[in-house]
Amino acid sequence: MGTGLAAVFGILLAVATCVAASRLPKRYAWLPTTFVGVALAFLFFELARFDHGHEDVLFVLGLVVAPLGLILAASLWASRRFYGWPNLGPTPGHVAILCLAVLVGVLAGTNRKREDVAASKRTADAVREHVLAWRSSHDGRWPAQLEDAVGPMPVTSLGVLGPPSYEYLVTPAKARISFLASSSLRLVLDLETGTWREERP
Repeated sequence: MGTGLAAVFGILLAVATCVAASRLPKRYAWLPTTFVGVALAFLFFELARFDHGHEDVLFVLGLVVAPLGLILAASLWASRRFYGWPNLGPTPGHVAILCLAVLVGVLAGTNRKREDVAASKRTADAVREHVLAWRSSHDGRWPAQLEDAVGPMPVTSLGVLGPPSYEYLVTPAKARISFLASSSLRLVLDLETGTWREERP
């Protein structure tokens, strides 16, 4: 999904949420905004942990549009609340809540990503120990595939919605395990030396 398409979808979702809230009795008007807000917070929490190829969407909507939308919508809500003008009804309040949900999801996911990357690297380091043990018992040969030395290969810890897999590359000279930390960053573990490095895909 491109950034423009994601922005259009976000606008339509916000409009639909505000319309649904306006048509419900006042005591239930909070339900659509709360439901959609929780869904958006979870979605952007996951995207911040791993962007699944949507790094531009995460940046534009999560780090540019959401903060600006929150400031503008909250200002309109406060102006109506304290001065009575401009009176746009409850719409600015609903939009502010949705933007806040996106921003909270991005901030929480970005903070969690540090732990995810560290856990994924620890898993790769543990896999390396198994591979080295297999290599020492097979005349110094690297396994053709990781499953030969490890069994079922675990996935990374970068989220719960389709986290990236580890990739294993072996040549006569060296072998490595790597995983995508984001669309623009791959972390690579050299199995011979045990050192990590960064690559830009």
